[in-house]
Amino acid sequence: MQATDIAQSSCGRCRDRRVKCDRRKPGCRRCEKYAQQCPGYERRRVFRDQGPGLHRRFSRNDSGYRETSSQTSSATTLPPAVDPPTAGASDTNVITDASPEVASTGVLQDSISDDDRFFDLDPAVYYEQEGQLCGVDFSASHPAPDIPPVTPCEVEVPSSTDPEEVSTPDLSPADTRENTLYALLVRRFVKIISPWLDVFDPDRYFGYVVPIRASRSSLLRDSLAAVAAKQLGNLGCHTETQCNTDSSTAPKPLDPTVALSVDWSFEAASFYDRAIRSMINALQSIASPIQIETRLGSPPDRREAIDDLLSAMPILLVYELMDNRHLSMVQHLAGARHLLGFVLQQHEARTPGDAAYAPSLEQSVQKAWKASFWNLVCFDYVISYAGRSKPSIGFPDARLWHQSGLSLTEVDGQFVPASLVGDIHSSSPKMTETIACRTLLWIILRIMDCVVSDGQVSDGQQANDQVHQRCRTTCHQGMGTAPWEQVDEYLRNWYMALPDTFEPCLRAPQPFPALASSSIRAPLQGFFIANPMGATALPLYHFSRILFLLHSHVTDETFNSPTGSRRIKIYRQFSRQVNHHAVEICSVAAGQPPPAAQMHLIQPLHLAGLCLDSQEQQSIIKGLLVDLQRQTGFPTERVLKQLEEDWDEDYD
Repeated sequence: MQATDIAQSSCGRCRDRRVKCDRRKPGCRRCEKYAQQCPGYERRRVFRDQGPGLHRRFSRNDSGYRETSSQTSSATTLPPAVDPPTAGASDTNVITDASPEVASTGVLQDSISDDDRFFDLDPAVYYEQEGQLCGVDFSASHPAPDIPPVTPCEVEVPSSTDPEEVSTPDLSPADTRENTLYALLVRRFVKIISPWLDVFDPDRYFGYVVPIRASRSSLLRDSLAAVAAKQLGNLGCHTETQCNTDSSTAPKPLDPTVALSVDWSFEAASFYDRAIRSMINALQSIASPIQIETRLGSPPDRREAIDDLLSAMPILLVYELMDNRHLSMVQHLAGARHLLGFVLQQHEARTPGDAAYAPSLEQSVQKAWKASFWNLVCFDYVISYAGRSKPSIGFPDARLWHQSGLSLTEVDGQFVPASLVGDIHSSSPKMTETIACRTLLWIILRIMDCVVSDGQVSDGQQANDQVHQRCRTTCHQGMGTAPWEQVDEYLRNWYMALPDTFEPCLRAPQPFPALASSSIRAPLQGFFIANPMGATALPLYHFSRILFLLHSHVTDETFNSPTGSRRIKIYRQFSRQVNHHAVEICSVAAGQPPPAAQMHLIQPLHLAGLCLDSQEQQSIIKGLLVDLQRQTGFPTERVLKQLEEDWDEDYD
């Protein structure tokens, strides 16, 4: 590229974002990379009234001024001793702007404009000249000792005479408002929403890394802003004082100049649409043929696009969960599963070998992969439970789980987490916190797959009353008992190997103001678990146990009894087990778990509400769901409506 094809300064967009610009004409490459039109290289000059300064300068003694001006001019004309080809074009602007007297003489400017060598720079010659890296000869830059020092009052400050290099351009009111919104929403995402996504990630990828990447990615920036604005819209910024002030998820007082003029629901939809358009552009960029591909990995731009997509999909799924967009969640989860397979396929193409035990992904992609994968698994079981559909992420696919940090081993032709097949009687049977959570998510997908494959529920269109009906039925027809026996063994092994940090540290009765004045007395203890992973995993464990009890099979031999007493005992035992796990879920939710665990309580509370039939227990479930919506912004009206319809049928 010739020197004439490079601008002297950065483009307007790169200058506003304070990022490096390649200054290529007619548009920089960074703007093209993010599918943005380059605004060009013309700078908006800020008018500065220099009348008072000129008035002070010319109001002094005329002779003293001429003497000082001549000394300043002589000191300034020293740089012409430098060879003209080593000077830069930007130096002329600095000299002419800082010294009007020199510019008026025309000596220096004419010497530069008449010499064609000044604009014909050889980079090799330019950088080989030691001591002249910036076009200045340091040996000649010191003033002569006989020149008297110039007083500060007689010298103009360079920063005031060069507004292009120092001052930032004025922003329009719309740009200022948008920047203020971005700052507010990104900060809220980091404080409130990122703990939900980082509950299974000790490295806090969404809290520490994603906000930094959002400063360079429009996809991530709009995704972060969309979900944060949606949460504020669901909470209602006009009802901030009505939120639970004890919870850290309650919105803090906002900037009055912003809060009074923002429709958060509208802003959330606007940011969401922009994020979707950016996602489409990113998908098109990674789907295009690669011109440069090495065994060391993909090109940097392609890796950045993949990282942005992997990071943005869980964030957009949180938005859609808050907006009750079940169909959009299904579509985006299917797209995320396809993206995971695409990245894995590209990685295996560069590293041939055993597909089940391929080397780890690139370091940059691996961080985004692990942090996003476990969130996608969580949304997978949520969608599968709500729609009674088969999970999108296949639990037998050892490649996905291996690259995500969960080692699988082959047992009887099936891949099972190594943490479930180890010797539980060994000296160290306890799992780590991260492995325990990841293993439990694998078990939940296994259960959901068994439920759908069993043929007990139709293709995702059954109402939740069928689930409640199974609370009273234990004998089913369908596939054999072997898979359910394996699930039972997985759950027992998992619970026996739990880390000590998952145990409750406080058991205290939980007061319910709504019930205190009534005649209802609910003997419920709140279990407080300090570890966010434990506060998330234990309700999911009881959730899995209830699903297992509702859908597992009881053989006919189990009911064989001359008097039927054995059948009655089994029914009673089944009812006690279901109620025990449902009460445990309510106890964890009533114990005010850490904010990071609150997003994962909706489905366990819904299933517990289907199983508990006493009026006081149902009132507790309703109060917990209402508090959950008021604290987090996740809509629970639909869940409450389904529960109330089911409860009304029981009363009838």
